[in-house]
Amino acid sequence: MKKKLDIRYFPVVSDDPEFKPDIIVVVDILRATSTIPVMLSRNPEKIILVVEIDDAFYLKKTIGANAFLCGERDGKKIPDFDYGNSPVEFLSAPIQGKILIMSSTNGTPAAVKAF
Repeated sequence: MKKKLDIRYFPVVSDDPEFKPDIIVVVDILRATSTIPVMLSRNPEKIILVVEIDDAFYLKKTIGANAFLCGERDGKKIPDFDYGNSPVEFLSAPIQGKILIMSSTNGTPAAVKAF
């Protein structure tokens, strides 16, 4: 059976109602898909991806002290977030058993749209 590879660039995926693949791979080579595996290697309870900064703050308020805000906008750490979006930053961060709420410029919106 011949397979077809269809590459779409964000945000085109979200604008195409005919795009309904069986498998989606999201790659954000600048940060998110590099940072998330490092986060996972540190054994957090879970990682929640959000698009909007206000949603991240709401979740943090709802969850409480067990949650950390992580993310960036245009490559800069979001003000009042606990962490930015650098894989190196999470190599020694005390995040084991914590809930990480992550928002980024491109990676998290692409992942959220994929689901």
